[in-house]
Order: sequence, then C-alpha cells, then structure tokens
Amino acid sequence: MAGTFGNCGALSFFLTGYLQRNPNASAAEVVRYLDAKCQGQPDQSKRQHPQIRARYALNGPLRL
Repeated sequence: MAGTFGNCGALSFFLTGYLQRNPNASAAEVVRYLDAKCQGQPDQSKRQHPQIRARYALNGPLRL
C-alpha cells in the first residue's frame, strides 16, 4: 500500500490519522487498525508514485 497524501505516504497518513483520533491507543490497537486498512490492497488509487516506486519497489501485498 503506497501512494502520497499531502507530503507523506499512505501508511504514514493512516497511522497519523488514527493516532490523532485515538491518542491513547495501544500498539496492538494500532496494528489491528493498520492490518484492517491493508486487507484490500493494493488499491489502485494508492499506488506508489513513480519516483518512490523506482527506489522502493512494491512486491506484493503489505503484511503487518
């Protein structure tokens, strides 16, 4: 799962959004949230930007 939202990658975007909404979340809750977000990937709207793809190839689905 990759892409850009503002100036960050999709995973960073989802992570920071979740932590802003749930500042007291445990690490396990964060992992469960991100795992659920990644279940439907790769989502074509969140594909890696060409410059990022050249440096960090996306090989298969993201697993946490």
